[in-house]
Amino acid sequence: MVVDAQISWFNRLMSKRLSVGWMVILVLSLVSLTAYTLLKPQPVLVGVLHSQTGTMALSEQGPLKMTLAAIDHINETGGINGRPLKAIVADGASDERVFAQQAEKLLVEDGVAVIFGGWTSASRKAMLPVLEKYQGLLFYPVQYEGIEQSPQVIYTGMTPNQQLYPAITWMSRHFGRKAMLIGSDYIYPRMANHIARTLMTALEVDVCDEGYLTLGQQDVASIVDADRKSTRLNSSHVSQS
Repeated sequence: MVVDAQISWFNRLMSKRLSVGWMVILVLSLVSLTAYTLLKPQPVLVGVLHSQTGTMALSEQGPLKMTLAAIDHINETGGINGRPLKAIVADGASDERVFAQQAEKLLVEDGVAVIFGGWTSASRKAMLPVLEKYQGLLFYPVQYEGIEQSPQVIYTGMTPNQQLYPAITWMSRHFGRKAMLIGSDYIYPRMANHIARTLMTALEVDVCDEGYLTLGQQDVASIVDADRKSTRLNSSHVSQS
C-alpha cells in the first residue's frame, strides 16, 4: 500500500510538472509570436491609381504595369529601409470624378503613403483638391501642360515647350510652313496647341486651322481632308496632340 501511495503521489507530481511545462512552452510561444509580429517590418502602403476600364484603359496599362513591376523590384532588393512595399490598386475608370473618389479612398480608408497614377490632366486636376485636403502625395507619370505647381504633386513628365519646340522646328524645315493643329478635346491638347501656336508664330509657320476630337474618336483623316478642301492646308503638316 505504501508503494502504491508513493507511485500515485509521484504520478500526480509529474502530471503537475508536465502541465506547468506545457504552459511555460505555450506562454513562451505566444511571447515569441507577439515579438515577431511587433518586430517584423510593416509594409509601406502605396496607392496605384490608373484607368483599367473605359476609354483611357489601353493607354494607362503601360504605367500601371511598370509601377507594379518597379514595386516588385524594390521588394526583391530589400524594400525601403528594410520595409516592403504593398500596392493598393484602384481603377480610375477613365473618369476624373472616379479618380477623385478613389484618391480619397486610398488616402483615408486604405492609408497609403503615396499615390502613383493619373493620365489625363483632368484626372490630375480632379485629384488635386483631395491631395491638398489630406496632405497626400501624387507621382504623376506623364507629360503635362505646365501652368500648374503643387507641393502635393511630383510632375515627372515634360511640359509642351520641351517637346514642341524641337519638333516644330524640325517639321517646319522638312515639311513646309503651313500646319493644322488637331487634338483630343481635353485640357492637355488644348494647352499644347495654344503653346504650339505661339511657337509657330515665332518660327513663321502658318497655322491654317485647329480642330478637336472627342476622347475615343479616331477619324482624324476626315477632319484633315475636309480642311484641305475648305482652307489653305496644302503641302503642309499636321501637328497632333
